[in-house]
Amino acid sequence: FGMTISLHPKLLDPTFGIPFDVTFQIMASSEHSSRVSEEVVLGEVKGHKLILGLISPVFKNQFFGNAQDEEEIIPVRQTTKEAFERMITYIYSKPVDWSGISVIELYDVVNLAEKYDVSSLMDEVKTQLVKYPLTTENLMEVATTVDEYAQFPSVTPAVLLSCARFLILNSQLQSREDLLRFSAENVGAGQQATAIKLFALAHGLGEEQPSKLCDNCGETDSRCLHGQVVKRLDKIRPAIKLSNNKDSGAMATIEGQFFTVVSVDPTLEKVELKYSNDANPSTTHSLPIDHPSYRYLFVFKCK
Repeated sequence: FGMTISLHPKLLDPTFGIPFDVTFQIMASSEHSSRVSEEVVLGEVKGHKLILGLISPVFKNQFFGNAQDEEEIIPVRQTTKEAFERMITYIYSKPVDWSGISVIELYDVVNLAEKYDVSSLMDEVKTQLVKYPLTTENLMEVATTVDEYAQFPSVTPAVLLSCARFLILNSQLQSREDLLRFSAENVGAGQQATAIKLFALAHGLGEEQPSKLCDNCGETDSRCLHGQVVKRLDKIRPAIKLSNNKDSGAMATIEGQFFTVVSVDPTLEKVELKYSNDANPSTTHSLPIDHPSYRYLFVFKCK
């Protein structure tokens, strides 16, 4: 069940006028000196049962199934408040800030995406993990952490493969001798299982050439977003070029025209675009993304 509906992010704003009808309490166990464990509330996240049920089959069954949960306060365990908030933010089509999130925090969201069967969120977090910034210094720490999440076969193998590809394509590890030395060093550091697995993956990649990335959208040639409709703010960044969506009928199409993203502000829900074409000088326009049809007005212009 994918993300097929663009929901209004302002529904998460309590001042918008549509009240929440469900509160999730994020619970954790707290052990006292007497070794008696009790639950504490880490925080609360609010939502609308109907909205959540539209996107998640699990929420739909929980709130509207035969044995529906009619409670207004629902405890949620084995997760963090931050991870749950990111899932809710995503469900409401509000941009999620993935920057600066650790691998463990990303897997917290993976766990929720699987638990609540939000497949498009799973795909999005998988993309964030595959694109996680790697260095020679953090490679083994990242790979070892990722390897601990083998219970997610739709995600973890792809992330490990990304680590292996970095290993073999990294400029400091070009020869097989370099790879053997790198593996030996990490075997000595107690990360032998992951090191051997990475080495085997890297060996299997052989002389694979890195896929060329699109200069505009940043995706590989086979996944280039050229011509695809801009549906989510988190898919655009400054300097990306867009053109108007001819199918929207909202703007006249002028040969050679395009828009360059100047800035993106998820907090204010605004994006600034610079308009250019062959006949007119560039001008700058600030467009609010909460316009009902905004996400369908533009397509990626990569060619």
